[in-house]
Amino acid sequence: MLPQLWTQLWPALIALAVIGFFFYKGRGRIERGNFTDPNSVAQGEPVDVDESGLHRSAGTTDGVAWTVEVLRLASEVDDGVSVRRATSINFTRWTAPHCKPERGSLLLMNLPKGQSSQFTVEEGSTGLMSQLKAQGAMLALQLYVRQRFGSARAAGVQLEPTQRVQLGSGDFGGGYAVWSNDAELPKRLTPPAREWLAQHHDSGVAALWDAQGLTLHWLTPKVTKEAIAASAREGAELVNLLQR
Repeated sequence: MLPQLWTQLWPALIALAVIGFFFYKGRGRIERGNFTDPNSVAQGEPVDVDESGLHRSAGTTDGVAWTVEVLRLASEVDDGVSVRRATSINFTRWTAPHCKPERGSLLLMNLPKGQSSQFTVEEGSTGLMSQLKAQGAMLALQLYVRQRFGSARAAGVQLEPTQRVQLGSGDFGGGYAVWSNDAELPKRLTPPAREWLAQHHDSGVAALWDAQGLTLHWLTPKVTKEAIAASAREGAELVNLLQR
């Protein structure tokens, strides 16, 4: 019995250990989220650049006040065997702090086309294997939120893998996964909002919407004034769609 049980458990235990390692390693890696007041500076002007290379800007576009964080870091690691590995951290986070839902949180994850999310479990599942899977999914979901939106921004997010929203088929349902802890909040993803998100799927955009505002995340740094202005227009479009 014990050898058979170990054969069933060891893959899940290893997966859980790996997820836990990256979760705790990544907790303090990107501690961002203290935004400048968007009404305190001129539109599109940089307001801060810290020693880590994080650029902050703020402005107002189409009546939507916003802040943006852009990080572009690159490093080179010498393994001592004539092998150099280049690694980088790049992202753009755009936030409309005044665009807030009445209650609850909504997370929108961008999925590579043709792939499904592994951040979900069936509600009410029992048994040791189901518990291990649930714990792994929870750690993975928390890690995703922290890495995409920063620990400070994600501190108040209380989402669980079982709160996955069923989206159905189509371009939107095939390109995104959504979690929400309020039944009314996903209804704000109206057909025009879903169409907008489907059209912008290839940009890699992900979103977090809660009491701290609406934050959009891209895995690319938008460093020029033109790129920042374009991201602000895109964000303002989605804000207006969600608030209709």
